[in-house]
Amino acid sequence: MLTYLSKGAEEEEVGRYYYGNLEEASDKLKLRNCLAQLWNCDETGEWRYQQRGITPRGMPDNIQRFTARKNASILGCINAAGGHMSSMHIFAGQRQKVEWMEDAPPDAIVAWVDL
Repeated sequence: MLTYLSKGAEEEEVGRYYYGNLEEASDKLKLRNCLAQLWNCDETGEWRYQQRGITPRGMPDNIQRFTARKNASILGCINAAGGHMSSMHIFAGQRQKVEWMEDAPPDAIVAWVDL
């Protein structure tokens, strides 16, 4: 797949290539009826707000604090049949701010953890 992507294929072609391979593999491995049970989950960190700082000339002045309560992890899951679970947004700390979720999908799940 990576070789195919590096050749500059269009997104639609890449999608068709991927799903063609998935279809072939699911038939070969007799997983056709199990695709909705094959899940892939991915977590990513998000820092929505950056602080400005004084830095030497030519150096970016955006500073991210990794201990700030504004930090979040987002967990997204999708299955091989194209279904998905609601995204889970996990914030550090116990204080909640409504604006942290203003751009989230309506079915998003929210959790807070105390560090």
